[in-house]
This record gives sequence, structure tokens and C-alpha cells, in this order.
Amino acid sequence: MGAIDSWYSTQGSVERALERDLVLVSDPAFIIRLVASFVVGASAVAFAEEAREDLVETTAEQIAAQRGYEIVGTVRSVRQFRGTGWQYVSDRALILSVGAAQDYLVELVGPCRGLRSAEGILTTMTGNELTTFDAVIAPDSPMGGIGCPIRTIHQLKRLPKSESPESGTE
Repeated sequence: MGAIDSWYSTQGSVERALERDLVLVSDPAFIIRLVASFVVGASAVAFAEEAREDLVETTAEQIAAQRGYEIVGTVRSVRQFRGTGWQYVSDRALILSVGAAQDYLVELVGPCRGLRSAEGILTTMTGNELTTFDAVIAPDSPMGGIGCPIRTIHQLKRLPKSESPESGTE
């Protein structure tokens, strides 16, 4: 087979491949799969961005100070727990309020997806206590309200405004 014959047979293969690819592009099922793969890819990028945020470790003391608190101590449980409010800190931590002057920084074992966008939270409880054997649940999360185990509970004390990093006077 000469060089020219080889070129023509290669050219025919390329033309057949192009015809096949054009058929795939005009197939609606192929287009749906292509769009779906872009959506999945975009979701993966968003998930990776959240995971990158989780890599930046912040200590409990830093979290408390950034929000105008100091840590009084670490406790194993909060007796007679009746939460009155909560603040999102990160996918791994939140502040629970119990009454007007009792706040607790709750650190979770791992990231709790859906916590950031949750309108409310639930907690499991051991008896009438919140303990490190319990979990935080974001019931309206896209993940379906999966329990996020509690690692530590820190009792907080609100700093006077003049000592708080939020007030800008240090």
C-alpha cells in the first residue's frame, strides 16, 4: 500500500468518526447526559470549595474570641438543656444559647453538611441533658437531616464590649 492509499484510508476513518460524533451530538439522550455531567462537575467544585474551608483549622478559643466570648471551661453535658437559639459558626461548630446568659460552643466530630443553610436545628439528648454522646441535626438540609455527632461542648462567657474583638477596641 502506497503513501497516498494510506492517506485516503485514514481520511475515510476520520470522516466516519466525524459522522458518528455528529449523530451523538444530535441525540437528545446524549445532550441530557452531557448537561448532567456539567451539573455534577459544578457540584463537585462547590463541595471542594466547602472542603477547602474546613481545612483551615480554627481553635475553640479563636472561634469564641472572634464572636465576643471567652471559654469558661469544657463540659461533658448541659443539664436541663432547653435551647433558645443558635448561631452558625462553621460546618464543624455552632454556638447554642440556653437562656439569656448561657451560651455553649459545640464542636462537631466532622463537617455537618447542610448546617450553613439550615433554618433551624434539632439535637438528640441523653435524658434531659445535651452530652458529647449526642448529635446536632439540620432537619431541612438537602442531606435529609443526618445527625452530626458532638465532639466537645465549651461553656462560654460573653466578654464586655470593650474587650470584644467585634468592638474594635483592643
